[in-house]
Amino acid sequence: MTRILVTCPECGADGDVRPQHLVARSCIDADWHSYAFRCEACRSAVSIDTSADIVERLTRSGVRFVAWSLPAELTESRPCSPWTARDLRDFHAEVAQLTTLHGAA
Repeated sequence: MTRILVTCPECGADGDVRPQHLVARSCIDADWHSYAFRCEACRSAVSIDTSADIVERLTRSGVRFVAWSLPAELTESRPCSPWTARDLRDFHAEVAQLTTLHGAA
């Protein structure tokens, strides 16, 4: 049975996982590739950036492959102007007022 060696960047634990416990991902709009798994030692959800070659090898080993796209909002035009110092000051005052009204710290 195929096992794939992984290292958790959160806790540093090495482990070998079965292909069904990994997912390989590639963005169809950019050259971004990764694989993801849950660390058996610390239970962290882990995503590791990698190359297209590694994603292809993982997929051939039985790892599930997911293709994804960038959100359409990234290409939408923005009709408003950038914030000014006054906009930021007004926003800060509104947040402070809401915090006072709702008793949040």
